[in-house]
Amino acid sequence: MESAKFDQFNDQSYAKQYKADRVYALLEKFLAKYVHDGARIMEVGCGATVPALSYCARHFTNLSADVYEPSGMADSARRVVAGLPGAEKFAVHQLAAHEISQTNPVKCDILVLNRMLHEWRLFELKRVGTFNLPEALSYIAHHLLNPGGILVMGDFSIPDGIPQEQLEREMDALLRRIGHTHPPHDYITLPQAQAALETSVGGRSPLETVETELLTAVEQDTSRVYWMIASRLRQS
Repeated sequence: MESAKFDQFNDQSYAKQYKADRVYALLEKFLAKYVHDGARIMEVGCGATVPALSYCARHFTNLSADVYEPSGMADSARRVVAGLPGAEKFAVHQLAAHEISQTNPVKCDILVLNRMLHEWRLFELKRVGTFNLPEALSYIAHHLLNPGGILVMGDFSIPDGIPQEQLEREMDALLRRIGHTHPPHDYITLPQAQAALETSVGGRSPLETVETELLTAVEQDTSRVYWMIASRLRQS
């Protein structure tokens, strides 16, 4: 079963094996600033490990949450969530980002999109043949966030200017290590994400950037960087 594969993936101690400890630490740093007791959280593209809610549930009280994962990792996510403090107020949904608003969810105070933008882009390209980043981010933020709510978003990207030979070597190392990879143009960079968030789309107001941070040297065998941005949905 697909879910069994992801369970095995979890058991490999992801943070240590894949040098992701700094990425998780950055996510937790941002969450510690913006989450508060009693908050409602949504984590879109939660994966098998549900990192944002897993941290929040252990550090804040009286939370409610919905987490979303379109793949078979949703089965593993359900098992993780079931073991968290306050699990009776948490729900896991096997839905893609474009399907969430169709379920008419209660809006949230903190919306987390962590390490899923490149996957979301590829999913939409396969589904409808196009992906408009400003429209996608504006739509999901305005449909899922309460006014004044915070969007915490981060992803890998590849800096410009890396020699092609080095890039091919690094992508091959990444493929051997995690079983898949993406070419540079599949990733969304911090400037692209910030510009998209700060664009007014369809009459919807842009989001306000609160802070950004960029991590370098997040892996030993590639030049990939990791960025994170916190943006606020302005009060109407």
